[in-house]
Amino acid sequence: MIRHPRRATSVCNALLLTGTAVAVLTAGCGGGSTSPNSQLPDGSSAKLDAPPTPGPDAALPKFDTPPSTPDLGSPDLPTSTGGTAGSDAGAGGTGGGTGGTSGIDASIDLPPVGGIGGGGSGGTTGIDAPSDHPSFDGSGSHIDAPGDGVADADAGDSGETGEAGGCLSPTSAWAYAVPGLTNIAWDKDGSLITGREFYGIPSFGPLNGGTPLAVTNNGSADILVAKLDPNTGNPSWVFTAGDPKDQKVTGVAVTTAGLGVVGTFGGTLQIGAGSPAVNVGSTMIDYIAGVADDGTGVWAKKINLGSGKLNAIAGQPGKDYFVVCGAATNTAANLSATGAALGTPGGGNDVVVAAVKASDGTIVWSKMFGQAMDQSCTAAAIDDNGDAIFAGSYAGTLDFGLGALSPAPTAAADHILWVAKFNGTTGATIAAKPFGTTGSVLPHALTADAQGNVIVAGEFVGADVTFGTTVLSPLSPAGGSDAWVAKLDGTLSPSWARSWGGATATCMGAAVDSTGNATVVGTFDGTIPVGPGGAVLTSHPSATLNLSNVLETFVVSLDGRTGQTLCAHNYGDGASKGGGAQAVAINRWATGAEQNATAIVGSFTAIVDFGVTALSSTGNSIAYVLRM
Repeated sequence: MIRHPRRATSVCNALLLTGTAVAVLTAGCGGGSTSPNSQLPDGSSAKLDAPPTPGPDAALPKFDTPPSTPDLGSPDLPTSTGGTAGSDAGAGGTGGGTGGTSGIDASIDLPPVGGIGGGGSGGTTGIDAPSDHPSFDGSGSHIDAPGDGVADADAGDSGETGEAGGCLSPTSAWAYAVPGLTNIAWDKDGSLITGREFYGIPSFGPLNGGTPLAVTNNGSADILVAKLDPNTGNPSWVFTAGDPKDQKVTGVAVTTAGLGVVGTFGGTLQIGAGSPAVNVGSTMIDYIAGVADDGTGVWAKKINLGSGKLNAIAGQPGKDYFVVCGAATNTAANLSATGAALGTPGGGNDVVVAAVKASDGTIVWSKMFGQAMDQSCTAAAIDDNGDAIFAGSYAGTLDFGLGALSPAPTAAADHILWVAKFNGTTGATIAAKPFGTTGSVLPHALTADAQGNVIVAGEFVGADVTFGTTVLSPLSPAGGSDAWVAKLDGTLSPSWARSWGGATATCMGAAVDSTGNATVVGTFDGTIPVGPGGAVLTSHPSATLNLSNVLETFVVSLDGRTGQTLCAHNYGDGASKGGGAQAVAINRWATGAEQNATAIVGSFTAIVDFGVTALSSTGNSIAYVLRM
């Protein structure tokens, strides 16, 4: 194991991106199996900036005039309540301006004094903000919410970023020669944890100028889990395991007692000094494994769920256990604490959920739910109280012990959303709710804020879905999905919900910061209205490749109280074959400059441009990590 010294860096609070240093990378993925996520439609990009629209503080429909001298945050005028025609977002002072005047982003006050004004709904390429920082280079859409005049949403306190328009911008981006990353988490020491299978590469590290560590591949796909320095992208350590057959990674979770890893495998999986997990069959089955904080493998368990699968894993930096969930077509005895049958299959897939000790793999508790037709779990989270939250989709009847969920799907072909909460210590069901009656409503991401509110996100197709008083209707054409995100309170009652559609859109990741604001990431093609005021993100047309249904990354930050868009970005390139974002993590537990540092992971083919760095590959689908 090789460790690299960490270099502290402050979180960038600028709204603008500078430069596009291009690193041409060479990456190849040899070997047998392909990752399921590499089967996403390839292609991508380019986006046209939304035309500027007047912010609410605008007095005249004209562009703001750049200030005559740069505003460096001190000294400033005492306070400012917003620009008037011909000025920027005010001189700032202790709280920054409350909003730019005519659609060009508000001026930005640098720390320690001042915040970020609300800004207009999006600048023309290259002129997002004429003051304080160099111009945005136009590599992706960038939309800031208009200021609404509310003191805590626009002005902010001394040294605080105003909520409206206060999203972070990319500071670093790295590419890795694995077929896309689908999971990312902040460890308790401030580093990043991720994992994926890898093929015949001799080392693992950033392809664009990083310092890799040597790895050994045992044939075809092998497990890889890595701890990354969040400032350099370099691995502090890399754990690998496998044999000549395939071993893949579904997800990795962080706990106080080490890391939990889930995935699928064939052959023999030896992790740690205990008995190996052995699969003598020709069909891949699941495993659960533990890895210590220093990158040493500790234990592994075989989990045979028939033709089902463990789909999700989640942990908490303050808890010593993690939770997993998925679906089973057998009795799920391998997931039972005693080795006896966990339940009686109801026909089709049945929901399975469990809590597992990270130190030794002990099953703390496990449950199985289901009746006729298919029921599955696809997302998991642990809240700050230690309670487990799961989400999935179901047809037929589903009962978590509090009575059958109602209303149930109206037809066998329908699969609607369920969300349930369990006591983290005992597994007792606390609450369960369904959403929708027809069509397909699939959750891909789940997280909880410090108050126990739940953010759930995913995609829906074919019919309206209702969250409380909010009805989300499909916007994408037939064959395309709409992205959605909803906030539920501690009892799983809806607070708000939002959706976006274009040619197709899907939310793949969700995270919350220390203030309760949410960031969702995903993939899309075409034009998606993210609001407010009809503002849109537009993917780059792939004219050079003449591809249809290409995907690229979107990032949308939302006010945790109202669901209103605070800002939005998309990233791609006209020469890219896309892939898009798959997960996001926010370090809300940190203190100081690193609090709310954000990391996003996904995949791309050919090129993806994040403004700070354009990443390139030789044609294979590879992974990116984006630091904000």
